[in-house]
Order: sequence, then structure tokens, then C-alpha cells
Amino acid sequence: MTKKSRRSPNRQPRGPRATALRSDRPTFTPGRFGSGTTEAAGRILALAPPDALIELALPFLLCTIQVGKRANVCVDSVLTLHHAYQLLGLDSEVWPVTLEVLTPSGTPKASYGRKDPYWEGSSFYGHCLVELPGRTVDPTIQQFPELTRQGDGPFVGRTVDSSDPGARSRPGAIIYGQRGDVMVRYTVCSAEARETMISGHPMMTSPDPVHQRSAVMLATLLMDALRSEGIVERAREVPHQRVVELLDVIGDAPMENRPVAGGGMGDLWFNMPDGQGGMVPRHLDELLQ
Repeated sequence: MTKKSRRSPNRQPRGPRATALRSDRPTFTPGRFGSGTTEAAGRILALAPPDALIELALPFLLCTIQVGKRANVCVDSVLTLHHAYQLLGLDSEVWPVTLEVLTPSGTPKASYGRKDPYWEGSSFYGHCLVELPGRTVDPTIQQFPELTRQGDGPFVGRTVDSSDPGARSRPGAIIYGQRGDVMVRYTVCSAEARETMISGHPMMTSPDPVHQRSAVMLATLLMDALRSEGIVERAREVPHQRVVELLDVIGDAPMENRPVAGGGMGDLWFNMPDGQGGMVPRHLDELLQ
């Protein structure tokens, strides 16, 4: 079978749209975040062991929030997830990758991303994901036509290039995963490619209020869910001290949500005691100060 190489820009919310197009950029129609992710997120919260609970729950919650939307938003989703992991005390990094779709026999069927990712204005040409110690997380895998399977949700794979379960994937590392009846093969791009990605747009290097705010809202949703009966016992056993500390600080304080036009997370906060018999709204990041 002839190998196909398809690349689609991941549009970003700010900056002018790029007008200069390269001739080496065939496109595809991006898939959407599937509705089955909502049910999957519930199963993860109910069943995931403590050592995987936060790592798995955050990307599935993120995809649940975006159900029905086009999934070619890897930079937006990865930055939101990256900041949310960091907020909860996890060591997170963003890396560019290439992705190959393989038949059951191992024959390449399609490829995405670039070894030499680049920016044009606010558009990123390439693909990226989140690297955690021992795990690789791709929240937007559903954008690729061969991988758009209702209910599959994000990709969360184990790092396999080291005997150390907490090791990170190094440049050139390969991560395999199963997706329905096909295999996926990620290859981590070079350190130079990562530098091109990170330095190519201000939101990658400077404090970015849009993605940081989204991360706070995402982490708030998770912390609220972790307080639930049948979940909180496992949540208190996660190997992330900040999560346990936040559970103690939040207690049973009510969470409130101010919806925003067009859906999404809205503005979320906890009503905390003010020490004088009243209540004061506090965002999650404020509770860490």
C-alpha cells in the first residue's frame, strides 16, 4: 500500500492567519472529539489505580469538554494539559513528534506530523504531545482520519525506551500503541525540532493567560470530581503531594460555575470560608499561594 503523508495545521486562537502556503502540505479533514470520551472519563475516575489516576483523568476530562469540536488543536490542547499537570505537581514537558498509522502486519498506512515542525504566523505545522515521567499523552489523536474512533478518546501510552518506569522519552524514542484495529507509532523529534517549536511563538515561551486559565479550570473540574464518594479514597493515595494537599484545603467547599457563551468550562471557583463567617470565591491556583 502506498504510504500517505498528510499534514494539517493546528490553528491557534491568536495572531493573524498565515497567508503564505507551502506546496508540501497536503491536508485532510480533521476528525472530532468523540462523545464516548465522557463515559470513558467516568470509568477512569471510578476505576483507575492511584498511580495512574491523575495522568489518565486529566486528558479524558479535557476531551470531554471539547466533544463535537474539531480535534486539530494539538498546541492548544497540549499547552492546557501541560499547565494543568504542572499545577497539580506533575513534571510535564511538551515535545513535537511524528505519528505513523500501521496495519496489523506493521505496514505503514499513513503518517502525520513532521521531523522539522515550524510556525507560520499563528499556525503550527507538525504535531505535539505531553511527556510525563513514564507516560506519553496525545490529547488530539482523534483528529487523524484513521484514528477517529468514537469513544477511544486521547492516547496515553507507556514510555518504553528505558527500564526505568519513570523515565522520559528521549529524542528519537519510539512509542507504540493500539488504536482499534491499527497500531500507532510515535517518534519523538530532535531537541533542535523542539527548540524550533518552543521558540517559534510567544505563547510557548511567555506566561500565556489563555492556556493557563484553561488549565486552572480543567484542574478545578478534576479536583471537584476527586472529592466524590468512591473516588476520594484512591485520590488520597496518588503519588502527587499537591493533589492530596488540595483535597485537604478544598474539603467540602462548594464549586460554582459561571457559564460562558458557546459552551466550554466557563469560570469555575470554590467558595471558601473567609474566617469571619462568610464565604469568598477562590480559584484553584489562588489556593496554592
